[in-house]
Amino acid sequence: MIKRIILQTYLRRLYQILLFVPLLIYFGKRSLIAFDEGFYTLQAKWILENNDWISPMWWGEINLDRTIGIQYCLALSQKFFGSSNISNILPVTLSGMIMILSTYHIHKELIGRKFAIVSPLILATTLLWVNYVHMATQDIIFASLITIGILSSIKSAKYKINLYFV
Repeated sequence: MIKRIILQTYLRRLYQILLFVPLLIYFGKRSLIAFDEGFYTLQAKWILENNDWISPMWWGEINLDRTIGIQYCLALSQKFFGSSNISNILPVTLSGMIMILSTYHIHKELIGRKFAIVSPLILATTLLWVNYVHMATQDIIFASLITIGILSSIKSAKYKINLYFV
């Protein structure tokens, strides 16, 4: 009986996760947007070519106009999966999944478990969010870190713990 309940709970959660897969994965033709995505993927390519994982380069010179976080994630993805469009958007897609999961947990902590899937569904069907999840930019990664911080703050206040990591 207990195994059956656990299996049903597992299958329900798996169904909820599979609900988001078509929204997060896009296999159609796409090209990099000229400035942001092209800039980040080109710098990621130079990280791999020069094996310099610390300083952001721009045509052979150090360019310190932005952080190297997204370039580092893109270079790491390209190192493991090769240079392709899928490896370019993989770090952002994973961050989008983390953001959906964090939104689910925020809803569960604040409102309750009954309709906790509604908040991630609203987020995942917002056109702006869907567009940014399919781009190799740092916006969704930053937003998912903020969402994790909000969830940690909520749990910290709720459980009276000064320091709480999700």
